[in-house]
Amino acid sequence: DNIVYDDDVIVVDDVAGIVVVVVVVAAVVVVAVAVVAVVVADGLDQNTAQLLCGALDDL
Repeated sequence: DNIVYDDDVIVVDDVAGIVVVVVVVAAVVVVAVAVVAVVVADGLDQNTAQLLCGALDDL
């Protein structure tokens, strides 16, 4: 019953539609990266965090 034909697939004709899709995808990626960063930061001890910050400052 749930057969999807090519004609039924949502086709984004508008540039605006494409922009919306890109923005949504970008937002999802940003949120995912932020969550990972928070989890990793919570997992590190202070010493490791300080070492990382020092290394980043050196770059």
